[in-house]
Amino acid sequence: LGCPRFRISCREADWLGGNDQTALDACAPSGKVIVLHLNALTDDDIKVILAKDERVPDADSFKRNAEQFSLEGLLHNPQMLDMLIAAVQGNNWPKTKLETYQLACQEMAVEHSGEHKASRKKPSIPIGQLLDAAGFLYATQLLANATEFNEGDDASEGQVCLNAIKIPDDLPCTQALKSRLFKWVRGNQYAPVHRSVAEFLGARFLAKKIKGGLPLSRVLALMTGFDG
Repeated sequence: LGCPRFRISCREADWLGGNDQTALDACAPSGKVIVLHLNALTDDDIKVILAKDERVPDADSFKRNAEQFSLEGLLHNPQMLDMLIAAVQGNNWPKTKLETYQLACQEMAVEHSGEHKASRKKPSIPIGQLLDAAGFLYATQLLANATEFNEGDDASEGQVCLNAIKIPDDLPCTQALKSRLFKWVRGNQYAPVHRSVAEFLGARFLAKKIKGGLPLSRVLALMTGFDG
């Protein structure tokens, strides 16, 4: 590539936020690096991509199925769109919403990048554990009526601060935040990849807890206000 005046980086969640930006600024002749983000795909972009993808026999049918299962929000991210096409094998969608969400979330939890796998010092985490960790975080977020997660100590109103909650020892919450089950917002802050995914995984986590002995009345008490 020679020495272009730009760099393209994937997986911005792996960045160290302001620390990385400061280090890059020090290397730049102007002393300042401008960070640009790709816009989400438009509806027209999605139609063009689906129409030209040989794995999708019918673009309109694919889009209708995604809307039927409330997954249309995932189509605006190129990587998510590609993942969903691969997961449903073009247009072979599962029969139920439950099966569709299970399939989509499992795909999002898988690390497909060989480079990222090789860079990890620890063994890869089982998908089930990642889904449980994401479910714990999402259940906490939804019950607290929060919008984002914050790994730092400077959480503001509407954010769940990871340092302020007791995380079960067996749940890899930090790794879950860095997966495609969440999206990076800024600095140490993350948000749900999609509201419906948060609701599904949060409900999945609570359902497992209830089956394990957590009283349903306790869960309902957390969900409802003083007026019932």
